[in-house]
Amino acid sequence: MDLNENFGKAIKRIRLSKNLTQKDIAKLAKISSKHYGAIERGEYSPSLNVVFKISLALEKSLSELFSEMKNK
Repeated sequence: MDLNENFGKAIKRIRLSKNLTQKDIAKLAKISSKHYGAIERGEYSPSLNVVFKISLALEKSLSELFSEMKNK
């Protein structure tokens, strides 16, 4: 599994644990829901700026997001 897939699976686990939809996170992160969905599916490599916006939307620090990638 590559980095994009690991990141996508990590943010999906966090999102689902908070009972939020992709649309909810996209709105909070101020990105399109299509863009967010592609990131979550591992189809797109997000910029650091977008990763930061997602971390804020999920109320997780960057280190927590990256730690979640290890907890497959």
